[in-house]
Amino acid sequence: MVLKNYFFKLFKFFIIIIIFLMIFFDILIYILGNCGFVINNTVSMPIGLYKVVNKEVQKYDIVTFCLYDDQVERIPSKGNDTCKDHNLPLIKEVVAATGDIVTINEAGIFVNNTYLPNSKPLNIKVKRASLTNYKLKDNEIIVKGKNSRSWDSRYYGILDKNNILTVLSPFFVINYEN
Repeated sequence: MVLKNYFFKLFKFFIIIIIFLMIFFDILIYILGNCGFVINNTVSMPIGLYKVVNKEVQKYDIVTFCLYDDQVERIPSKGNDTCKDHNLPLIKEVVAATGDIVTINEAGIFVNNTYLPNSKPLNIKVKRASLTNYKLKDNEIIVKGKNSRSWDSRYYGILDKNNILTVLSPFFVINYEN
């Protein structure tokens, strides 16, 4: 009986600690968000903390953006109100911008005739983008995740710069290889 009471008290203690930690992390995420930080917990890009920077989108920038249901076929996530259709914003790297010549095919993404490593589309039954020697216009970019399994321009093609929400700079991230 004494052992049973001990385990019950220990269990109660751990539940209280877990609830406290959940509340603490919710508050921390809220504070960081209001201070211009974005937390990435997806494997498309390195996991960690990114700082929002005020600048024009350029090649090699990391950006957050919205994809809308009328632009691409996908299962909506209904995550929050950041994007007008309540889908969650995506985070990717800009790999091609104004004036770059882009080809996207079954081999992957080519920018100015240079193959981007790990850009071969996955062998899944999803609509894929297809471009051949397309010169990007002023408002167009191509994005790619760092992970080869990322859902990026290989599948939805050209992204309009008007979809960009923020430009990010890594603040504290966990680098990894895919």
